[in-house]
Amino acid sequence: MRVFENVFSALIKMPLYLIPLRQGRRALYKAEINRASEFLFHIFSNYSEFKAEHKRLNLNRKGKGAFIKLFFVFSLVRFVTGMQVAEFFSGWGGANTSLKFKLNAVTIWRKRLYQKTVNPKEFRDTVEDKLSFNKIFSEYLNREWIDSRSSIDSIFEFVSKNKIVICKPVDGYAGSGIFLLREDEVDSCEGIKKIKELKSNRYVIEQVLDSNGFFKQVCPSAVNVLRITTSLRKGEVRCVDSFFRTGRTGVNIWECDGLLWLVNCRTGRVLFGIGHDGKLFTSHPDTKFLLRGVGIPCYEEAVALCKEMHKRVPALGMIGWDILITNENISVIEGNPFPEIHNTDETMWKRMKERIFESGLIFD
Repeated sequence: MRVFENVFSALIKMPLYLIPLRQGRRALYKAEINRASEFLFHIFSNYSEFKAEHKRLNLNRKGKGAFIKLFFVFSLVRFVTGMQVAEFFSGWGGANTSLKFKLNAVTIWRKRLYQKTVNPKEFRDTVEDKLSFNKIFSEYLNREWIDSRSSIDSIFEFVSKNKIVICKPVDGYAGSGIFLLREDEVDSCEGIKKIKELKSNRYVIEQVLDSNGFFKQVCPSAVNVLRITTSLRKGEVRCVDSFFRTGRTGVNIWECDGLLWLVNCRTGRVLFGIGHDGKLFTSHPDTKFLLRGVGIPCYEEAVALCKEMHKRVPALGMIGWDILITNENISVIEGNPFPEIHNTDETMWKRMKERIFESGLIFD
């Protein structure tokens, strides 16, 4: 494919050397040719990936004509929205949705553009840094925690008191670097290795929370967390996206092959589930727990809590909150200034673009 792109680029620029042009005309023509070349390269650069995904999803049976048509639809959408191949074929993206919906999709590229606009870099640490987050939102945590920079005796005492603790890198994300420390392994070689890791890097050490009730029934082997994303604009906080993650049997988090379930922000009811391969679900595949149409317990209270917390950091325009709901209380796990946004509302990108224009950032 790369050879084709290089040959094509050379062919399209050939008139520059074959056609006699005055210097000014040559410069203008060269600029236009370069723009055309970049556009065509933009179209064909994802051809191999698109073809492989198209084949994997067994869409080849529709014939070459349908493939070519779908590929050029993807090329147009990618040029306008920055949509990736995986997004185009995803369960909520997707190859079967209308062109209008695709062009208004909140793609990863658009999401990043928006979030960098409304979440200034100098303020992101208020939620990205887990120590800072725990201090600001301590009353919403419903768990004990300490800084890994505390004394060794304090860490041993904390582990002994709680029997098992979870250790999170202060600047970690998507579950990276997290590990458990148990009381019975503190004196073992493995435990000493973990203690050294805690003391040589910045970690927050927390009491382990366990789910019960509805979230425990969905998948008992995992801690299933609700994500609520709020947006702050002109003093008003709104819930703009919501979903929850469930593990699979033997798998504890979504990033490690769990499932993601979209939730209607207005009703708090589950829409559908989606796996990493784009497969859609109405019930959990392991426990057979029916989720489609089911209302999330205490959803309105959780949304109200997130709105209340967002008002404490008005410098940030969008925050994703990870929430654990139990029979006893609603606890916030962490915040994220770059949360996922899913396409449940065709007007979402229009509103986001208006906010980008308001910020003074030139949108291209």
